[in-house]
This record gives sequence, structure tokens and C-alpha cells, in this order.
Amino acid sequence: AIDILNAQDYETIMINGETASMDNLGAGTYTVSAITSYGCEVETSISILSPNILETTTLEITDESIIGLEDGMISIDISGGVEPYILNWSKDGESITLASETITDLSAGDYQCEIEDANGCITLSEVITIEMGIVSSTEDIELEKDILTIYPNPATEMISVEINDTDLNVKEVNILNYTGKLQYKDYEINKPISVANWTEGIYLIQVITDKGKVVKRLVKL
Repeated sequence: AIDILNAQDYETIMINGETASMDNLGAGTYTVSAITSYGCEVETSISILSPNILETTTLEITDESIIGLEDGMISIDISGGVEPYILNWSKDGESITLASETITDLSAGDYQCEIEDANGCITLSEVITIEMGIVSSTEDIELEKDILTIYPNPATEMISVEINDTDLNVKEVNILNYTGKLQYKDYEINKPISVANWTEGIYLIQVITDKGKVVKRLVKL
């Protein structure tokens, strides 16, 4: 839009030789002339610039290190358009509740970000794939998380870890802290485990069976 100070004092205002609205103008150079009721004319040139094209660049991708660990990361950079930006991420075509240029704690899958700027212009990032580890044995096959029950979770003193599938033979039960250090190891399941003296934080419970493994998070309060 073009604003003219005290525009009400002018009888005629023309843009590029035609009477036109001073709103919703595109980028370019305009010749604006104003004629008063006394016949005096004022003329000037005004340039309206457009923002650079809204676009994204992928800066960094970190793949999931262990199947089920959900430690992948994506970082993108947004340029052009007009800030502030609104970001909406999706995974495998489904919307997820992440809305920043760097997203973390990602599992394997295809991610894409839709960006909208303050002018309502929209662009899409490239599809970014988070890879999971190569399956080299049955121990690397990820089973459905709902077959593993951890109770209570969050926990303060004792937990119970159970597998809800009688066709699976449990080989190992491992509990790791978030740095990957082994906190607990056993070869049996369905028995109480004391966590009372453990540091507060996030732990990963990994149950390895004859048909694969399942990993779930435990919150220690």
C-alpha cells in the first residue's frame, strides 16, 4: 500500500496515470501524482519491494542409533518470506505436534515441514528420511510396543515388566539409562524390579525375545 500524508487535501490521486487504489499493490515502481483543488500537481516515484522467495534448507540429519530408541534429529533453516513463520511437521504423511526448525527424539520415518509466513505464503521442505539400524538378526527386529507392559510408569520404587504374548520366549531384559549405560540386566521377566535408588530421569527398557525385541521408556521420579 502507498500512504499519502493529508491525502484528503488532494482532489485527484493517480498511480501510473490512472485513478487506482493505493492498497494491494504488487512489487514494482509506481509514479504517483496528486492534484489539488487549485490545480497544483505533485508527482513522485515510489518503489515497492517484495520479500525473497520463502524456502528451506536441510542443515543436519541424525538417524536413529538403536531401533526403538527414538533419538533421531532434523534441523532446517528457513529464509525469505516475512517473519514470523508458522511450522507444521508431518511424519509419514500424518501431522505431528512439533513446530520448530530443529526437532529431536525422532523415530525412523519420512518427515516434511510446511512453513507459512506472515503474508500467508506457504512452502514445503523436502521429504527428510530418518533411517533406523540395519536388521542383521532377529534381535534387531522391532516388535510392537503394546506387547510390553511396564507398571507403574512413572515409577518411584518398584516396577513390573511383562510381555503380553505367550508365543514369545524372553532371552534378556535390559534397562539402560539415557546415556546408554546398562542399569539392570536379567534373563527372566514378570518379576518386580526395584528402582528406588535410581537417579530420576528417563530409562529404556529393552526386552529381547526369540522373535525380536521391544523397547519402551520408563520415567523414574
